[in-house]
Formats: sequence, C-alpha cells, structure tokens
Amino acid sequence: MKGLLLITLLIVVIANGLILSNFAHFDVAYASTNITGIIPTNTTWTKTNSPYILTGPVAVNVGVTLTIEAGTVVNLSNYYIQVNGTLIAEGVSTSPIQFNDGTLRFTPISNSWNDKDGSGCIIEYSNLTSVSISASNAINLNQDSIIGGSISLGNSSVITSNILSTGLIVGNFSILTNNKIGGGIYAGDSCHFSNNTVGGSISAGDKSMVTGNAVEGAVLCTGNQSVITNNTIKGEVNGGVISNNTISVNSGYFNVKGTIVENNNITGGTVGASSRITNNVIVSGNYTAQFRVFGGYATATESTPAITGLSAYAPLISGNTIIGGGTYTSYEIFAGPFISRVPAISLSASGLTIANNIITGRSGLAISSNSYSISSNIVMGDIEGSPSIVFNNTVQGSVTTNGGNAVISNNTVSARISVHGPSCNITMNAANGITSTQGNSYIADNIVQNGTGIGVIGGATIARNFITSNAGNNTSGISFINGTLVTDVEAGISVANGTAIILNNTISNTGVGIVLNAASLGTQIHYNNIQSNDLSIVLGYGTSENINAASNWWGTTNTQAINQTIHDFKNDFNLGKVTFTPFLTSANPQALPNQETTSPPVIPEPFPSSVGFVLLTIAIVTVSTAFRRMPRKVN
Repeated sequence: MKGLLLITLLIVVIANGLILSNFAHFDVAYASTNITGIIPTNTTWTKTNSPYILTGPVAVNVGVTLTIEAGTVVNLSNYYIQVNGTLIAEGVSTSPIQFNDGTLRFTPISNSWNDKDGSGCIIEYSNLTSVSISASNAINLNQDSIIGGSISLGNSSVITSNILSTGLIVGNFSILTNNKIGGGIYAGDSCHFSNNTVGGSISAGDKSMVTGNAVEGAVLCTGNQSVITNNTIKGEVNGGVISNNTISVNSGYFNVKGTIVENNNITGGTVGASSRITNNVIVSGNYTAQFRVFGGYATATESTPAITGLSAYAPLISGNTIIGGGTYTSYEIFAGPFISRVPAISLSASGLTIANNIITGRSGLAISSNSYSISSNIVMGDIEGSPSIVFNNTVQGSVTTNGGNAVISNNTVSARISVHGPSCNITMNAANGITSTQGNSYIADNIVQNGTGIGVIGGATIARNFITSNAGNNTSGISFINGTLVTDVEAGISVANGTAIILNNTISNTGVGIVLNAASLGTQIHYNNIQSNDLSIVLGYGTSENINAASNWWGTTNTQAINQTIHDFKNDFNLGKVTFTPFLTSANPQALPNQETTSPPVIPEPFPSSVGFVLLTIAIVTVSTAFRRMPRKVN
C-alpha cells in the first residue's frame, strides 16, 4: 500500500513539471555572496556566486590576484575595493562584468599594467555604473562602459574602445584610443591620443601625440614638442607641430599656437607666431569686448588678425590662404568710439618671411609687420611696417615702409609705394605713385601711372622710369633723374628746395615738362628729349639761380619757339635765366627706359652716402655718356 502511494506521488510530480514547462522557463537562481575585509590569497569571483555584495571595504593583499569572471555582478554598496596586488576583471562582449555604486582603488604598490606582456591590472568588457576609479599605477581599461563616477589613472595606462560618460585624468606615457568620452581629458607628458571622440577638451603635457580625434573643446599641449594632426577640433589649439587639422574657434587672440602650423583649415581663429606657418586656410574671427563709458557700458565686436604675436625665431609664413582683420573699437569715458584698422597679419619677428600667400585684409590692411621679406604674395589690402625686402608681390592697395635700406622690387601695386626711411631701393615696380621722404634712395625702372608720379624729399636717384597720367616727378634735396619716360601728365618733373640732375629722359605731352621751385644752384638739365609739352621748363617761386639746360632736344630747332616754352627771367625779373643753347638737333635715342627687357629683376645695392652722392653727381654731369642705355626707337 505504501509503495503504491509513493508511485502515485511521483507520477503527480512529474506531470506537474511537464505542465509547468509548457508555460514558462525558469533560470537557475544563483546564490549571492556577501564580502568584506582582506583577500589574503588568490581568489576568483564567479558568475555562479554573484552578485558579490560588499558589506564593508575590501582589500586585495600585496602579491594577491583577484580574478572576476565574465557575467559576474559586483555591488560595491558605496564601499571600495582597494587593490594592493592585482585585479583581473575580464568579461566578454556577450557577458560583461557589472560593477555598481562605489570605488575601485589601485594603490602605488598594485601590479601596474604592462602592455608589452599583457600583465597587470585590467578591467575589460565591464559595465561600471556610478563607480569611480582611482589608480596611482597603470591600468588597462578596454571595451568598458563607465557611467557616472570619476576616473584618475597613473602613468602608462591604456584606455581603449571605452564609452565614458564623463572625463578622466591620466598620467604620463598613457595611451587613449578609439574611446567615446563625454567630458575632457587631463593628461601628463608623452601621451598618445588617437581616434577618440571627446566631448570636452584635451589638456596634455609636452611630447604628446594627438591624432585623428574629434574634439568638441580645445587641444592644449604644453611645451613645443607635441604633435597634433588630422583632428577635428572646435576650440583652441596649442602644441608643437599642428598639421592637417580642421579647427574652428572664436574666442579672441592666440587661438592656434604652435612651433609649426601647416596644412590646417582654421576658421574663426588667430594663429600665434610660430617658426613655420605654411599651406593653411586661415579665416580669423571676432570677439565681443565691453568698455566703460560715461553713463554706462558699451560693447563692440572686435576683429582679430589671422596671424599675430611675437616670435624669437625667424618664422616663415608661406603658401597660406589668409582672410583676417577688420576693425578695433576703443572708447574713452567722456568721448565716443575710436575705430582703427586691424590687419590680416600683425606680426613682429626677427627674420620673418612672408611668401607665396593669398592675403585678404577685411579692413583694407593686409600686413602690418617688421618682417625681413614679403615676397611673391597676392595681397588684397595695404602693406605697412618696416620690411627689409618687398619683392614680386601683387598688391591691391598700397605699400608703406618705415625702415631704411629697404628693397622694394618687381611688385605690382594698385596704389602708392611710400618709403619713409633712407637709402632704399625702389626698382622695377608698377605702381600708382612712388614717394621717398628720407633721401638717398634709388628709384629705377618703375612704371608709374594713374597716380601722383614720383615724389622725393631729401634727394634720390630716379632712373629709367616710365611715368604716365596725372602727375610726374616731385623732388627735393639732391636728385639724379636719368633715363625716365614721363608722358601724358600735368607736371612731368618737379623740383622743390633742392638740386636735380636731369639727364637722358624723355618728357612729352605734359602741361609742364619740368617745374623748378626754389631749385638750388647746380641743377643741371642735359641730353633729354623735352618735346610736345605746353611749357617745357617753368622756374617757379624762389628759383633765382640761373639754370643750365643746354644739350637737350626740344622737338624743334627753332630757337624762338624753344624760348617761348620756357618761363624764366624774361617772364618774371625775380627768376633766374634758363640757358638752353646749344641744343641737340635731333632726338636723343638713349633718353628712354628699355621697356622691352625680359631679364629677371636685379636688386641694386643702396646708393652711396651723401658725400659720394655729390661727387657722383658732378661726374654724371661731366660724363653723361656713362649713363646712356641701349638705343631705343623714339615714337
């Protein structure tokens, strides 16, 4: 009877199990494990015995390894695990480890991660929620998801393919690759950042490598040996080599500053002085400034240069497309705004070379610099400063230099060339006008048209120039004018308060060929073609000295006709007399610049000192043939 009851009960149990299996599947329930205190020997936490629940702080002893299996759940319960030995927490993609609510501490005596042999502390394929990681040594974080908490890791840490909701701090020699980081990164020296997406900024020490990242904030590396390349950056950039980046920023001056800045696309930023700034596209930005004025405050949107700053090096700016500058507004308390122009390039550097760029100054001022050389640029705007050489540029504006011994050669300038320094060489340019104010300059082989001609204060050598339309030469001091073609202007050559030696020029179709105002004793006019002018020579106010104008061709051999084109003593008894006989009986074929030359421009040496200048002038008058050029047909 009892056996029958047992058999019946067994059948009922089996039947019920079959019925339940048709409705639901029940996983095996794992036992939870409470843990606290010191782990003295090598230990493994398993998925079977999880969740592991800390009921107090836990410490992994020196020399001891705690291994956590894939799929294990660890509830830190706002306590910490302090690792004095080794923590190996390696999940897999299909069964990650879960850490919740607490702190993982790695002390200086913990087993640092060694990337060469793959040993040391590692957290891999783990999900960490509200867990902070604090490590004095190297840690390997790989394929983890970390939400909440803070992360601070030691030197030589390796952080790869993680998703971090916040930022982190890492020590020297650390490697961060393929991570998505919600906040910023603060790192030591010699760190390597590659292919990360960073929601904040990267701030690192010197000798760091930042490549292929997308950074919402800035990239700032101390020192000058870092390399920042192939990134997309929406903030300021500071480093050594900055190359092949796309950078957009708009926060005032020095947005991008490095030793070498090359092949970048920079929008809204200002590039600081570097040893080399090459092959970039740079479009400067603006910033808002506030000023205290009477009755309250005023704000203004200020423009920035595209390149600015100071440099102790001899930097090169080459191959760039640059758009910059604009206006700068300053206020005084009891006055209105004062607006000044901001240049596209505003740079002070010894030995600076600006070459082969396309430069646009929004304010009309393209370059303000004391550069050594400005050459082969296309410039939309003015050039100002004290460059030593301005060579082979196309300038839609003016060129103004303030230094002595400058060479300005082979440029095309839509406005005027103005030189405010002594002993400058101005040769083979095409310009709207030329001015020299400090004397002893050499002005030769230029084409001057549609402007105010050549104006000189303090004396100059003016040779073989082609001057047409509006005005001709205006000189004072001791000037030597040789081989110049002046045509279709109101006043061809004007001399005020000085001495001029005018040899081998062609002056035609002017209102007045030569005007002498207060011209000094010693002015000589010889071997010129002075023809087809309304008046040939006019002695103006203060010219009481007699003028020697013999040996010129006047377009005629009729002495009376020649005399009628000269305004002198016969017209005003306060003036000197012009002696024009004997005169040439035909045009001087040497009295034209050679405009058909195709040879490269030659930059002449500065003209001699003032004493040598006077002696040379006397020699020129005596031996005029020394200054004659290759024959040219006179039209």
